[in-house]
Amino acid sequence: MIKNNKFVSALIATQPFFLGERNLDERKKSVSALIATILLIVVAVALIAIILTWGKSFTTTNLNKTNNLLNAPASDAQYYLVIENGLNGRFLAKYHPPSNYSNQSIRITRYRLFDSTNIMNFSSPIDINAGDTQALDMGIITTPFDIVLYLDDNTIITKQNITTTNLSPRISDCPTGYTPVPGNHMYGTVESEKGGFCVMKYEAKYDENGDGIGDYNDTCVIADGFNYFGPGANCAEFDNNKIVSSADGAPIVLYNLAVRDIEGIVYLPNLCSSLGGHVMTNDEYMTIARNIEVEPTNWTGNIVGTGAIKPGNISSQAEYGPDNTRDDTSKLQLSNGAYIWDFVGNTSEYVNLFLLANQVPISINNTEEVIELNQIADYKGLSYNEVAPTNPDWNSDNGVGVYYSCPSGACAYEDDNAPMVRGMGVWENYGGLYSFFFEGGPAGYNDSGFRCIVIP
Repeated sequence: MIKNNKFVSALIATQPFFLGERNLDERKKSVSALIATILLIVVAVALIAIILTWGKSFTTTNLNKTNNLLNAPASDAQYYLVIENGLNGRFLAKYHPPSNYSNQSIRITRYRLFDSTNIMNFSSPIDINAGDTQALDMGIITTPFDIVLYLDDNTIITKQNITTTNLSPRISDCPTGYTPVPGNHMYGTVESEKGGFCVMKYEAKYDENGDGIGDYNDTCVIADGFNYFGPGANCAEFDNNKIVSSADGAPIVLYNLAVRDIEGIVYLPNLCSSLGGHVMTNDEYMTIARNIEVEPTNWTGNIVGTGAIKPGNISSQAEYGPDNTRDDTSKLQLSNGAYIWDFVGNTSEYVNLFLLANQVPISINNTEEVIELNQIADYKGLSYNEVAPTNPDWNSDNGVGVYYSCPSGACAYEDDNAPMVRGMGVWENYGGLYSFFFEGGPAGYNDSGFRCIVIP
């Protein structure tokens, strides 16, 4: 028993040291594992924080870069500028700063729609003094919209939910065969108290027998189905009093420089005078085009900007006849619910605008070529708003058309003015709502139709 007790006592005496060694080692291992785990968590958290911070910095930097392209700093003047609801593209701006405000006048130089990158210039800066009201002719006829105004001190004013009303003549205000068009102040086409003008619903036709319906003259009409008049055509004689707008009849084409008489005097502007009107101007053309582009039904996707604007007749033959026999792609709707036929396609159309050879727009290469409207290098005697759509990102795939350019100085007859042609016809294959060229330049185009305008 004693021996056993001594053994047990000895064992007990030595055991604490042995057990402590083992527990300490296990504790060290546990602590090491815990520390390693904590370190891994700390490192992971640190990496996540770094990534998030970098990502936020990257995103913010890039957003700032993007914003800086379009958005200058906001001006305090925006609190004192009121934009009234518009009428036919004109908006009244009222400026009422407090007397102790430093800027008692502002100068507005440019503008853009809030969701657009297209910054446009006013024809001249708009100066508004404290207590004054000035007109802003921005030509915007969609509603509602948000606008960004650019001041000459490199600040901006943003205004939201602006609306506009578009006055228009009624169908009963227009001659038979004409369509009423809401005018647009930016183009100076609010030409009467009725708010607009009347345009031929169809391309001009020739009424030989006086029954008010266009005719198809086998003598004047050649292979492609148009009614050719002018030197070199089968029908050189032309009676202005026989011009009509009707669904039937071959469209008139003025052939071989027939916009001029034999003495070289331009008579295109006088073609419609016997009807109490005038040949459509480019401003009137643009008024109609900008109106067409904002109507969803004129787009193949039935949403503005989706698909393309209806191309009209782009076959090799002229089309005409009763409305219910025609392809609807040749019919375009205006914001007042009225319709116009063959504004795109069928025959290209003269507008009453003439430019000297050195005034016509040129391409980057300054050569004869077909280019997108947003690729014009120098508008020369024109401006963007005189030839192109509201959205500069739209191109020929969207049905807005192209510009058939030519080298500087080559788009005219000798040193004379060159007439502008819009819309393109069945021959060019470059059709589109805003397409244009100047006769006497590319490929020697010298045959186009026209429309008359009447002010109610």
